[in-house]
Amino acid sequence: MPTKSPIARILDLHRFPLDSLDSPEGETLLSRCQAELRREGLFSLPQLLRVDAQDRAINEVVEQFESDGFSRIGTRNVYFRDDVPGLDDEHPALRRMTTAHRTLCADGVKSSVLEAIYEWPPLLDFLARVMRLPRLYRMKDPLARINAMRYRQGQQLGWHLDHSEFTTTLLLQVPDSGGEFEYRTDLLTAEEPSNPGGVARLLEGVDDAVRTLQL
Repeated sequence: MPTKSPIARILDLHRFPLDSLDSPEGETLLSRCQAELRREGLFSLPQLLRVDAQDRAINEVVEQFESDGFSRIGTRNVYFRDDVPGLDDEHPALRRMTTAHRTLCADGVKSSVLEAIYEWPPLLDFLARVMRLPRLYRMKDPLARINAMRYRQGQQLGWHLDHSEFTTTLLLQVPDSGGEFEYRTDLLTAEEPSNPGGVARLLEGVDDAVRTLQL
């Protein structure tokens, strides 16, 4: 049965028994998430956050965005590098895109709902078991360990190549319209560490492996 800890007032542990993964319900959740990750390249836990906790989380970051957040506006390519060996500046894989959003780092969300979720040990165990990893650790970086990001109308993160093995994202507020999340898995491999041809097809909109998640 789900624990009676304070986190149960934040996360719906009845629907998602992250703290009792060896129970029949926990094993079912694990199997579902593993299959979804294998099939789709990601898995989702809709309505994991309780409504009142979601409201608190939003209220905690709204004002902090203005006092402690910073705006990132600029252009870059998917590699985040000015040049890639073997590619000239006009190669379509080096097309520059605009990124615009406001970011609040971990030092701006102390003692918050977001920090409580991040610091909760069963979440680490759950993620490790879904990805069949022996163990995961929380990041020690005092700024990067938790980032809250805000997008206004017309802003976007833009296509980029993730260099981490995985990313965990919590959606706090659904956009009134738009806000689609596009992603592509397995674009880079050990044999194709930069894969400029594949990146160019992605940016040109002719990659059939691109998937879209409606937020």
